[in-house]
Amino acid sequence: MIKTEIFQEPVKNSPSRLQIFSGKLAEVIPRMLSGKNDTGEIVDVKRTPMSIKQLIYERLHNEYQQDRNNLRSRDFNVSDIMIFSEEGGVVGLYSNAVVREIVNSVSPAKVIKHGDETFSISAEQYEAVKKGGFFIDREFLLKLAYSQEGVYELGARYKKVKDEFWEFITEGDKGLLGDYINLLNESNKNRDSDGVYGKKLDFLGLLFNQPGFNFLGISGIYSSTFGSCVYNNGHHNLIGIAKKLPAREYLETKVGADVVTALDEKKPFKYNGTIYVPVQGVNLEK
Repeated sequence: MIKTEIFQEPVKNSPSRLQIFSGKLAEVIPRMLSGKNDTGEIVDVKRTPMSIKQLIYERLHNEYQQDRNNLRSRDFNVSDIMIFSEEGGVVGLYSNAVVREIVNSVSPAKVIKHGDETFSISAEQYEAVKKGGFFIDREFLLKLAYSQEGVYELGARYKKVKDEFWEFITEGDKGLLGDYINLLNESNKNRDSDGVYGKKLDFLGLLFNQPGFNFLGISGIYSSTFGSCVYNNGHHNLIGIAKKLPAREYLETKVGADVVTALDEKKPFKYNGTIYVPVQGVNLEK
């Protein structure tokens, strides 16, 4: 079952710009992209899934304080992906056309491991994502797998890969990443930040441990381990971003295109089980 939650931003004859979708990602993605429920009924506007870079921006700059707090405190899945293979793993961004095609085609039929929702892709798709993605070798990933102690075993190499990863995931926007690091440090300055196994870490982390193809996730900024850790399994909360729609198109998402057309053409129509018939010569003005 898919649950949705709108943000608190004011809505004036338009959909909430951001909406949280909670549930199985294989069901959430088709619903988010189409705006339709399982029966084909239009229940929302069409949306695109939020990436890590977009989420970081919203955590920093969303106009409404309550929404910023909501975005900062919770863990979310995002539309960027991680694909494992025998040679290692590749991170792909939703801004990449191949990744976008893969993500947008996700459906229950693509699930190969239901517990953690691992999805299937072709060897050709993997190579295409690798070409424009961020590659991490198998040895590095195995040290991280299911054990945060691997961070300390990797030492300086972990920091190098981690820094390169965050630069990649934010598409080289050093200003955005710097502002985010400042936010993490400021938000956690009054608590014990010794983190994992009593050893102090900065507030950006990585934790990859689920084989196959998965959506990435990013923890809230107050996480007890890494502060803002990127991982590849766990919570299935995805944020959908709505495009600004013309008034007519938005009305169609609420009452249906057939009703709007009937109103334009002054013809009878049925809505919620009631038949409405236009009447001429009646003045409703006081």
